[in-house]
Amino acid sequence: MSYLSGTETSVPITVSAQPSYQLTISPSSPWKLGQSITLYLKGSAAVEPYAYFYMNVSYASQTVYLGKAELYPVRTYSGTLEGYLATLTVTLSLTMQTQSGQYVTVYGPVSIYATVGSVQSNTVSGTIYIPTQFGNIQVSPSTIYPGQNITVTGQLQQMGNSSSQWIGAPNQTISYTLTNSSTGSQITSGTVTTDSGGNFSISLTAPSSPGSYTLSLVFAGSSSAYLLPSGVNISFGSSTTTTTTTPTTKLSTTDLALILGGVGLVAGLGIYELSKKNKS
Repeated sequence: MSYLSGTETSVPITVSAQPSYQLTISPSSPWKLGQSITLYLKGSAAVEPYAYFYMNVSYASQTVYLGKAELYPVRTYSGTLEGYLATLTVTLSLTMQTQSGQYVTVYGPVSIYATVGSVQSNTVSGTIYIPTQFGNIQVSPSTIYPGQNITVTGQLQQMGNSSSQWIGAPNQTISYTLTNSSTGSQITSGTVTTDSGGNFSISLTAPSSPGSYTLSLVFAGSSSAYLLPSGVNISFGSSTTTTTTTPTTKLSTTDLALILGGVGLVAGLGIYELSKKNKS
């Protein structure tokens, strides 16, 4: 028997409201590989000095670690504390690293969030597309006469492991249209499918009249492969060779031109169309 007398005391316990953190991303989705996006995290408190940012890659069921950023106090002109802000700019690469050190191929649907201590922000969902371009365009023969057979070969390419590396985009459909450059009238059109290496070949018959013509190649993009659209215009300039006896007019691909402005326009419209599909 210990013969201890009883006693009591009270301990005050304060339950604080859990801080909240709101994540926004600029620019908004859809995004493309090679693009830089900026993550903005606004919070009501700084329970830890740093915010950590993550991206879930849906198709791979993997989480990529994007980095960390310090939380800074945000004050009004009068000095009143409004909250805390952390910003992080990330370049979207085809392969990105998880916290465990593994590399994951990044494209398609993703969701991005941040954590501060044990508190997680809202999640921002989006889609990452793979840029495409046309390359290795060749036209045969080099000089084209009216009614002659024309072969146009090339490769539809998609971005590889870096913005400077491009690989073939297999099993994709390309549309082509041959028009009169002066009148805009359509001569012929069709489609062709790339092979396992992204290569394609188009066979045409030259128009019966000499002049200037444009062959437009368009890849409309692929929502299933998350490939962005692209396009290119090939111009066939007209030239005249005159001899002392008979003047002869011919079509010529000497001035073969890839009109980059056309590529940008087509790709831009394609991104807009893809974004509309995602929202519908």
